Amino acid sequence: AHLSDTHLTHFKHGSLLRDLRQGVSSIRDFKCLQGLLNLYYFRGPSKYGEKAFHVAASYIKENCDYVCITGDITNVSLLDECLDMRQRLEEEGLLANDNLRSTIVAGNHDAYVPSSPFYDVFPEAKDGFQLYSDDSIMMIRLQTAVPQYPFFSAGRVEEDQLDALLSQLPQRKQELRFLLLHHPPFSRQSSALAEYVHGLQNAPLLHAFLKDAQVDVVLHGHTHRPSLTHVDGSLIHQSSPLAINSSNDQISIFDPGSTTFVEKLAEGIQPCFFVYHVNTNTQSIERVESLSFDGFKLSSSFVL
Repeated sequence: AHLSDTHLTHFKHGSLLRDLRQGVSSIRDFKCLQGLLNLYYFRGPSKYGEKAFHVAASYIKENCDYVCITGDITNVSLLDECLDMRQRLEEEGLLANDNLRSTIVAGNHDAYVPSSPFYDVFPEAKDGFQLYSDDSIMMIRLQTAVPQYPFFSAGRVEEDQLDALLSQLPQRKQELRFLLLHHPPFSRQSSALAEYVHGLQNAPLLHAFLKDAQVDVVLHGHTHRPSLTHVDGSLIHQSSPLAINSSNDQISIFDPGSTTFVEKLAEGIQPCFFVYHVNTNTQSIERVESLSFDGFKLSSSFVL
């Protein structure tokens, strides 16, 4: 299963204000003020739904054996918020346990300011990889979320960061390789300026890494708009034939949108997450299912 961009409000405002007073030490830390105002006026409980998150978690616990979370589980990444979200994920059974494996990466809201404690609370989110299902699947974690100035939500990767991660990866055998990151590896914005402000600012560095690391599938979030794209960024229609396996040169890129975005249910925009049906014998994805929440129940459709 693939969740992203839950943005749940799960802390006391008094604690938030206390941490805000203690944490503002540079111009970037003033972004907490921007985030707080955004939270009060635009990202309150009416926009992101606790019920949608619970319904998704219940489905995953019953039907999946692996969950990927591609960032933005918090809003302004303060300590109480991160601790509360870790507890919430553990209570919902979405962090690694005896029945469910998990991989998580940070989003820009989780690395909101330089003082963010996200990696202290979620040390398993740092760059690295996990092998799964008798080494037939590899999950690679890459952090694109970095502190930015107010009104910027862009991500970055660094050459030494990519080199270090690449050096960790074992020689490829036949495993299906997934790369998890928060920002889209190719442009999803309407202009070059919008891409610089909200996208992956130095994406060409990542493009070389995708080839060198022999990545088959990229899972990301950030846009809140579900999509499936080719490595060249062109749209794949639901009816298009597609083979996703470890022997195919094509890279497939998935974004499930936001798992909890309920504000526009009346307009037909529903919270969504993806489920990948993987054949571990052939190291291939046989189908991808999109599950959306209409306010009352989950409905399923096949992306491919």
